[in-house]
Amino acid sequence: MAIYSATCLISIILAWIVNHIQYGEKSPTVLVKVIISSLPAIVITGIRYGIGSDYFSYQGIFYSDVDFKDPLFSMFNQGIKFLGGDFYISVFVISVIFFTLVFLRIFEDSEYPWLSVFLLFGMIYFFTFMNAMRQFLAISILVYSIKYLEEKRDILFFICLGIATGIHHASALFLIVYFITKLRCNFKILILATPLICILAYLGKSYIVGSLLALMNYSDYTGTSVVGFRTVGGFLWQIILTILACFAYRNVTSKDEENKYRVYFGIQLLSVWIYSLWGGINENEIIRLLAYFQFPSIIFAPIVLKKIKISSLKNFIILLMVVYFSANIFISIAVNNENETLPYETVFEQLR
Repeated sequence: MAIYSATCLISIILAWIVNHIQYGEKSPTVLVKVIISSLPAIVITGIRYGIGSDYFSYQGIFYSDVDFKDPLFSMFNQGIKFLGGDFYISVFVISVIFFTLVFLRIFEDSEYPWLSVFLLFGMIYFFTFMNAMRQFLAISILVYSIKYLEEKRDILFFICLGIATGIHHASALFLIVYFITKLRCNFKILILATPLICILAYLGKSYIVGSLLALMNYSDYTGTSVVGFRTVGGFLWQIILTILACFAYRNVTSKDEENKYRVYFGIQLLSVWIYSLWGGINENEIIRLLAYFQFPSIIFAPIVLKKIKISSLKNFIILLMVVYFSANIFISIAVNNENETLPYETVFEQLR
């Protein structure tokens, strides 16, 4: 566990430093910030061996024939093999792509990059990535595509969506984000409609669940997860963030800020609505489904907090977040060893 704690702490410190450092009137470019701050996470996840409950399943996929269900992921594997690489190289390349795209969005959109990096660990996505590489590779592309929704460059968004779907077919569900971000409803209307939407989703979940199961296909997944602390805590966090976002919206000062805020807020609402399907979907399936819509909150939370003008309140909320998500890491990883990320071992230890 010490290796993960050190990686988290070093990544946070580096993210804070590169975001504040200046030489003269200049500061590092976004790409330089990304390279420096993402390097610890890339190295630790990229050189691991046997870490993640699906690690050896991915090894089997790498050496298998083309999978037409996820053709782009198969093409990626075939390309690595064509260039003379092996499975260990593919793991490292996936880590580079995932963290580069995620950190790019963090430094481009997050108001507090260090906090977004902490949430990447605290919401367990750093650890889940090591178990669900294919899905989270697709998620990183979808997170990056959010910039095109902000900029209203729809064609580029659909290109990213197509690539992500070719890597992990369930990414097609992210299409709903496009439609909800096009709604021009007042936030109050969306919030007031939330109970009705959740009731309708609950009543119609037999049909909805059937459709989701066809895409997710994780009903027989045997990975571990914690229902109590993590599920209830995660739901309460999403509710609290949504409420804070409603109050903070009044402090948006420009059209560009409003576009960005509306995109992230729409995705945030989706993450809350999806909880109404709980009980009708296998636990592992709904956790995987939620990842598509909850992951962007690592960026949205700092955006919302920046808009809170009362410093004491903002600092208190950040303190609570640090305490809760630190406990989340400890319980989920150190105690329950979710995703089988402990004990840590590198490929060099295995091959020497």
